[in-house]
Amino acid sequence: EEKEEEKEEEKEEEKEEKEEKREKEKKEKRGEKEEKEKRKEAIQERPKSLQHLSNRMSALKSIIKNSPSHLPGLKTATLQSLLDSHRTLSALLLADDDIELEGQAIERVGRRTG
Repeated sequence: EEKEEEKEEEKEEEKEEKEEKREKEKKEKRGEKEEKEKRKEAIQERPKSLQHLSNRMSALKSIIKNSPSHLPGLKTATLQSLLDSHRTLSALLLADDDIELEGQAIERVGRRTG
C-alpha cells in the first residue's frame, strides 16, 4: 500500500510539474506576442516619423537657401536644426535596420527550433 501511495504521489508531482511548465510556456508565448505587437506598432509609426523629418529637412534647406545674407544668425540656427534633424533621421534608420536584423534572427531561430 505504501508503494502505491508513493507512486500516486509521484504521479501527482509529475502532473503538477507539467502544469507549471505549460503555464510558464503560455506566459512566454504571451510575452513574445506582446513584443511582436509592439514591434509592429513601432514599424507602422516609423514611416510617419521619417516623412515628417524628411519634410522638415527640406523646409530647413529652403530657409537656408533663401535666407538673406545680412541675417547670419538665422542661417546658423537653421543649419543647427537641420543637423539635429539629420542626426535623428540617421538614428531612426539605424534603429530600423537593427529591428529588421533582429526580426530576421528571431525568424531563423524559430525555424530551427520549430
